[in-house]
Amino acid sequence: MIDAAISYNLGSFSFGETILVAGLENLQAGSFNETSYFVGAETGGDQFTVGVQFSSIKSLAEGETFELYGQYRPIEALEITASYLSTDAFGGTAELYGLNANYGFAQNLFVEGGVVSTDSSGISDETYTVSVGVDF
Repeated sequence: MIDAAISYNLGSFSFGETILVAGLENLQAGSFNETSYFVGAETGGDQFTVGVQFSSIKSLAEGETFELYGQYRPIEALEITASYLSTDAFGGTAELYGLNANYGFAQNLFVEGGVVSTDSSGISDETYTVSVGVDF
């Protein structure tokens, strides 16, 4: 007989332009008992948004992750996003830094470009993206 239980509670609370979120997962199966969680916050206004999140995972990808991001809209059609992520999941450490720009124009079309710089266990790398698309 397998004795297993999973519980997941999520809360989201708004205070004006600020949103707080939290989640908790507990997995029990026989003598196995692990708890994972995350907490985060996001706030912003007409031209900016900033957010932060921390998570601790106790399962296949055991580790902790910290994320920080900010978005700035100097004009309605242009959004610039900067982000930072630090993690020690999957048995190694990694830091990622990202910068992205999205410009929307004519009938929901957009052009987007970005770069992500990675420092993972002493190995550095950069990835560049450029795309054109349609928002539905």
